[in-house]
Amino acid sequence: MVLTLGALRTTKTTARLITQLGGHYVLILKGNQPLARAAARALLTGPDADQRRGPALRYTLAWCLATFSVTTGILSIEAMTDISPLTNSKPTAGSRIWNIALWVLQVVAAGWFLLAAMGKFSNAEPAASTFVAIGFGDWFRYLVGVLEVAGVVALFIPRLAGLAGLAFVGLMVGATLTELTVTGNSAVLPFAMLVLSMVIAWGHRNRTAQLWTTLVQR
Repeated sequence: MVLTLGALRTTKTTARLITQLGGHYVLILKGNQPLARAAARALLTGPDADQRRGPALRYTLAWCLATFSVTTGILSIEAMTDISPLTNSKPTAGSRIWNIALWVLQVVAAGWFLLAAMGKFSNAEPAASTFVAIGFGDWFRYLVGVLEVAGVVALFIPRLAGLAGLAFVGLMVGATLTELTVTGNSAVLPFAMLVLSMVIAWGHRNRTAQLWTTLVQR
């Protein structure tokens, strides 16, 4: 069996998992990985490279160096849809249940934040009195509303859902502290949304890490 993966799967975790399952792999060494390329070149040109690593690895590294410049294109369906680390091709019943539960939580969070944003745009209570108490002016109320709408959209984009969860965590920390220290109202609801946002962010932690790695390497 031969599997092809997108560029986001060119990681140590992927290589380790493949070898643990008894398979072999060929990964691309791009031009923005000078240390990895230098190490591979040393294995290729060292005096005892064949004795230490064998002809098969020598051929594999040569192929990697020959194709380091690119491999762009469409990511595999697995990389686009799965929210968990790369595992066996057949998802377990537990992972399916978790995926469904996570999507349900995202829909609940999206609905709540969308309603909250609409309240800010219409200056309805309790948003109106809350932002008056904060004292930053209407621009801040509109800004938070726009951020909430952007976060709602991101919750339905698998690659950005974890980032949206993190953003909502920060937003709900601020909302909880505001209720406790500024308005004096109950902080139960913003705290509940804080916990919900943390669960969403944690559930998509692998995709968020992959997104961060991709952005840093560019």
